Amino acid sequence: MRLLLIDIPETNPEENLRIEKALAEIKDEYFIVRLWINSRCIILGKFQKHIYEINKTFLENQAIDYFYRTTGGGTVYQDEGNLNITFVKPLKSPMPGANGRKTSQVITDIIARTLTKDDFPFEVSERNAVYFEGKKLLGSAVSMTQGKFLYHACLLVHANLEDLRNSLNWQPNYPDEDKKLVKSHRDPVINLNDIYPVTIEHIKHRFTVEIKKLLQPQQILHIRNYNEFKDFSKQENHV
Repeated sequence: MRLLLIDIPETNPEENLRIEKALAEIKDEYFIVRLWINSRCIILGKFQKHIYEINKTFLENQAIDYFYRTTGGGTVYQDEGNLNITFVKPLKSPMPGANGRKTSQVITDIIARTLTKDDFPFEVSERNAVYFEGKKLLGSAVSMTQGKFLYHACLLVHANLEDLRNSLNWQPNYPDEDKKLVKSHRDPVINLNDIYPVTIEHIKHRFTVEIKKLLQPQQILHIRNYNEFKDFSKQENHV
């Protein structure tokens, strides 16, 4: 197995979502882990409508943009206190350590293990979210396209929770005729840094250690800037 680690210091949400979309287009059989951060924004699921999910007046007053991702799931607020974690693998490649579980469950469990410290009671839900004492600090979404499985999660580390609360419509009400759309499920939220002192860099390191331990890759390629990623994508997509 070959592991591609991507840790590009890009915070532009639009650019980051382009990179995310490009991951599914990489033709080679890499397992991919990407760690990334967005500047202040709102990210909506593919099957949502912003008019129901966001507080438009607040976003306009604060110059906060919103974007749509390629996966389903609910609407999230992001800023530089959030860590995004993406995992991609070929659909035909078995997931190490799955033991009958879904890949999404395996990755969420790894994240929960990364967060675990002392006896703090972190809980993983059936929807692949992580909670602490009933408050949510991580949500996730998946897609399966172009022969790839893609999972990404958003972890609250030291985000501005006041902006988060003000940015979202906490009781999204979709019309009955929009039954195919997905309404967000809102939960009380908490930052990891409010549970114990920690930095995003520390979480990135711990997660990378855990994922390497699980996958045991024969080769690791580490991409640390956007030009490297563009060159790599161009090369791999013309194999």
